[in-house]
Amino acid sequence: VFIGLGTFLMPLFVGALLRSIGLEMILSATAILACLPALLFLTLPFPRIKQAGGISFSQMVSILRNPYLLLLGLLLFFQSGNEITTSGWMTTFLVANVGATPAQASLYLSGFWGTFIMGRLATSWLLKFVHPSRLVQVSAVFSALAILVFATVPGKYESLVLACVLGFSIAPVFATVMGEATSRFPSHSGTVLAALLGMALVGGILAPWLTGVLVEEVGIAKAFALPFLGFLGVLMMQTLARRQSRRE
Repeated sequence: VFIGLGTFLMPLFVGALLRSIGLEMILSATAILACLPALLFLTLPFPRIKQAGGISFSQMVSILRNPYLLLLGLLLFFQSGNEITTSGWMTTFLVANVGATPAQASLYLSGFWGTFIMGRLATSWLLKFVHPSRLVQVSAVFSALAILVFATVPGKYESLVLACVLGFSIAPVFATVMGEATSRFPSHSGTVLAALLGMALVGGILAPWLTGVLVEEVGIAKAFALPFLGFLGVLMMQTLARRQSRRE
């Protein structure tokens, strides 16, 4: 939720203040604000560790080779790439293909992150009624449909609505999958989360770069096929992980 709050406010400030104070001042102020939490971190003690004796290399390898965990890692590989690609290239698409000004595009991006926050807040409520894996599957389907229509219907009002739908649809996946993984390996949650985040970050590095390569070759609208396929990848990985969970 707080990640979403930060990514919501930054483009909002850009859209509202770009003309009055300029982008350099906005970025400088943001950098200064980002340093302030360091003062808080200096006063925080580390919590007690779960495994006082550490974890052996063989135990760590055994956990990381678990098929269920590997499937969730691949899922987050796709999802991280989807989230960073979609949010990172959204304003470029809106300016180049929809005709929005940079300030308008930034406000649309705030709409995306605003509904992302709402989706994260709604996730805990939805999980009372829907199985976690099912929620991830539904989220992947709606996200794939939203990005497909977003890339093919270049209207300003339609783009705003679709950006908000996409933000809400994306939101449940990451937190829900992390919850699935830590509930399966509660005594080694730190190791599990580190492995999943590592795989996710690889996807977050590769997907935006590959999208840039595609933009130069086929244009940005067609390049959005990459996150569309990525959302289908999330759907497939969650389906396989659900089946693997039933076998174990």
